[in-house]
This record gives sequence, C-alpha cells and structure tokens, in this order.
Amino acid sequence: MKKKLITKVDIILLITIVLLGVASIFIIKMMMHDGRTVRVTVDGNVVLVKELSADGEYKIEGYKGGSNLLTIKEGKAYVTEADCPDNLCVKQGGIGKTGETIICLPHRVMVEILGE
Repeated sequence: MKKKLITKVDIILLITIVLLGVASIFIIKMMMHDGRTVRVTVDGNVVLVKELSADGEYKIEGYKGGSNLLTIKEGKAYVTEADCPDNLCVKQGGIGKTGETIICLPHRVMVEILGE
C-alpha cells in the first residue's frame, strides 16, 4: 500500500503560511513612515548624521581604508560608489523609510534611516 506524500491538509497549511507571510510583509511596509535623518556608522561609531531633505554627496571612510560614497537626493539615501569587491551596498538602491538600512560588510559601514 502506497502512502500519499502530500495530503490536502499539507497543501492547506502551506497556502496558509504563505498568505500569512505576504500579509505580514504588507502590514510592515504600510506601517513604515518617511524618515527624517540618515545616520552613518563605521564599525559602530557614528561618523555622519544628515537630514534627508538636504541633498548632497558624502565620502565615507570605511574600515581599514575602504570608501563609500553616500548620496542624499529627493528624500532618499543611496550608496552610489564603493570600492568593496561585491558592491551589494550599491546594488541595494535608495532608502527613505524609518528603519531601512544599507550595510557594507567589508567596510563595516551601516547607513540607517531614522524617524522623528
């Protein structure tokens, strides 16, 4: 006698979990507010705090000589240049909502958006 590998209960449980996950992401995104400031830390030390309303470019000296270029434009913060090998921080794009972060692990740089 063969056993079924996947039952109707398994399918219903899987669909329920996926729907709860999607709903959670949607609710979290809806609760995020526009940020007011951007804070940059290098190896845990604050090196820059700027208002998101003030456009500009800032060179961030990372850990052991690495560098990142932070661009603030139209209420969003971007890492537009980095001399790290993977450039994941550049590929992430802009952030502007409270709690969003960009992290460059090789340079130990963290860019985070703060609220009021």
